[in-house]
Amino acid sequence: MPWPAALERQLKISLQDRVPLAPLTTWKVGGEAEFLLAPRDPHEAHRAFALCQAEGVPTWRIGGGSNILVHPAGLAGLTLWMGRMDSFSWAWRDKGMLLVEADAGCPTRRLLNFCLSQGFSGLEFATGIHGSIGGALMCNAGAGADSMGQSVEWVESVERDGSLRRWDSAEIRFDYRFSSLAAEPRLVTRCCLKLEAAERSLVREKVLRFWSLRKGQPHGTMTAGCVFKNPGPGVEPAGLLLDRSGCKGLTVGNARVSPLHANFVENAGSAMATDIWHLICLCRQRVLEMSGVWLELEVNLLGGPWE
Repeated sequence: MPWPAALERQLKISLQDRVPLAPLTTWKVGGEAEFLLAPRDPHEAHRAFALCQAEGVPTWRIGGGSNILVHPAGLAGLTLWMGRMDSFSWAWRDKGMLLVEADAGCPTRRLLNFCLSQGFSGLEFATGIHGSIGGALMCNAGAGADSMGQSVEWVESVERDGSLRRWDSAEIRFDYRFSSLAAEPRLVTRCCLKLEAAERSLVREKVLRFWSLRKGQPHGTMTAGCVFKNPGPGVEPAGLLLDRSGCKGLTVGNARVSPLHANFVENAGSAMATDIWHLICLCRQRVLEMSGVWLELEVNLLGGPWE
């Protein structure tokens, strides 16, 4: 039995086929999903991912749609859109310590707003970060010296062999914009975060401080977040390297390097995925020629091959 029919029969669902993926991304570009499923809960996501792995079916995961560039030819196999798995719950562990269990598709912004309204501290770094909790875990999203990994109690995932695993925080390596969770094909379904009770005014103060770090970034435009990672200690940040290489304002088609911050590429209205990709390559080449630094992508490329 072909895998789409087997999956539909097993889960008692109907897959969508030839689904445009651009509306599910913050750049609003990219091709179609051959088949798309929006799991309703971690159990359904587990079974779908496990079956596809067993059948050798390419499987793609999209959460909030930020930090990704989908190939214009689209994505073969199954795309799991995690947006329906967006709930969270919380409970006190002991005095002053809170445990929050969140589905992978839960928007980081929603969870941060909850923390701000209730007076819970630990996620303030997520101010201005779009996307989902699952994506934030996979890339260890952060700002300044704070990042997602600092708050993790455990992470639940479906492994390549279809098994369900719970990772304790000590088993996961978190570095700058890196998590060992992304080292193997797996599907993150849930996590538990540990937060602290705090005065709402103090949480708000931290949120405003992190917001001030982002005041020089574009807002209200179609971007995917920072395109490149910062090179590391002793090397200037990616944004400054790009700026000094004359990248601000560069355009390819309707894709434009933000005039506010050179590490952001904007869809100025009707850009194509190829426009954005060619502009990224142009900027990377300019920095290499001007400074000798090869910038590593922070944005994840889905599909391909990319030129």
